[in-house]
Amino acid sequence: MMPNNLAMKYLGGILNFFMKEWLLMNTLSRIESRYLNDQGEKMKLITTIFLTLFMTLQVSNAVAREVAGIEVAESIRVADTELMLNGSGIRTKFFFNIYVGSLYSKKSGSSLEEIINQGAPYRVSMAVLYDEISAEKLNGGWAEGFERNLSADELKNIQTSIDDFYKLFKTVHKGDVIDIDVSGKSVTTVFLNGNKQGDIDNSAFPDALLKIWLGKEPADEDLKTGMLGG
Repeated sequence: MMPNNLAMKYLGGILNFFMKEWLLMNTLSRIESRYLNDQGEKMKLITTIFLTLFMTLQVSNAVAREVAGIEVAESIRVADTELMLNGSGIRTKFFFNIYVGSLYSKKSGSSLEEIINQGAPYRVSMAVLYDEISAEKLNGGWAEGFERNLSADELKNIQTSIDDFYKLFKTVHKGDVIDIDVSGKSVTTVFLNGNKQGDIDNSAFPDALLKIWLGKEPADEDLKTGMLGG
């Protein structure tokens, strides 16, 4: 479920949309009664109205909810598969908003295990809110997340992949978007503002990475709850 403030904003948007459409229908009805006498012309007008309303509603549904001023799409495509927004939230640190994190999956999941059991593809998207995050701080955050959620043996087994993962990041700024896609059985791909930064090909890596957000010791509990649709 969405947080109350987001739910109210979303409901308000829906009510506003239908109010505008009611006013449009009312106006067109007056035009029809005044100027259109031919039954065929009336039917054409009615068809046009409903097609317009349908397309407007479809666009309204495709445009997503808003989180911290960021529009979060309700659905995306990864590896020729449509993924639905499982949930989103805000990563905070020391009272600062760092990024909006969103999880996309094939079907809804309320736990790490449910998301993992679905298998690929899925995406974690990070829309940066903070003015600037250096590559060093990003990688420091990844390192902390891995260490808190993996055993010593698990870390050792994927350390080479972790090191390669660090190399894919550079300093980011407010408005930048990092997308991390998992496709196939083993490939993790990092994008920055839609531009591919590189791949990590290791079947053990995706689950380990997902634990940074959804594991027993996540980067941010509230963000975990949001990404899992809570």
